[in-house]
Amino acid sequence: GAQRTSGEYILFLNDDIEATKDGWLREMLSQAQLNHVGAVGAKLIYPDTDLIQHAGITSVRLGPVHKLQRMHDKRAHYYGFNRGIHNLIGVTGACLLVARSKYEEVGGLPEVLHVAFNDVDLCFSIHEAGYYNVCCNHISLYHHESLSRGLDTQDPKKMERLAAEYDVLMRRHPRMYNYDPFYSQYLTDDETIPPIIP
Repeated sequence: GAQRTSGEYILFLNDDIEATKDGWLREMLSQAQLNHVGAVGAKLIYPDTDLIQHAGITSVRLGPVHKLQRMHDKRAHYYGFNRGIHNLIGVTGACLLVARSKYEEVGGLPEVLHVAFNDVDLCFSIHEAGYYNVCCNHISLYHHESLSRGLDTQDPKKMERLAAEYDVLMRRHPRMYNYDPFYSQYLTDDETIPPIIP
């Protein structure tokens, strides 16, 4: 799809994203235009709740995970991490904006990763090229997560494919295992917060 576009910037946007306010793309573009910035994401919220689906990606021992997932956005977490614009190791491809020049510089999305982790791979490549990925947590959109294809965790075959794609990601970026310069080593290296059911 990216090859068929001609714009200076490329926006990847899932068909299960719902904009709730005007101006979100302008805010993302204001970051993507900066020379040192690579991929730009936005905070994503589960529809009709205040529960965070995505506020950036962190690379921990278990692999890349969504930051603050299923935490209430009414509260500020990690000293306002879910409020401002933050440097992160990655952002989700569900809503990702990047300058075409930087996208092409790192080789774009890897076609070997058909479903999962292709966005993380792109962000890892962008980081390794010396750019900063950022998440605009001062704006938010609704994300009807996996509305089209369903959740990977509820299907054994999808879980098997997910594990295989994670192995590909780690073979492509071995030094990124449990490495995240934007996440303190003194914070949890696991997903230990139980999900909050809306």
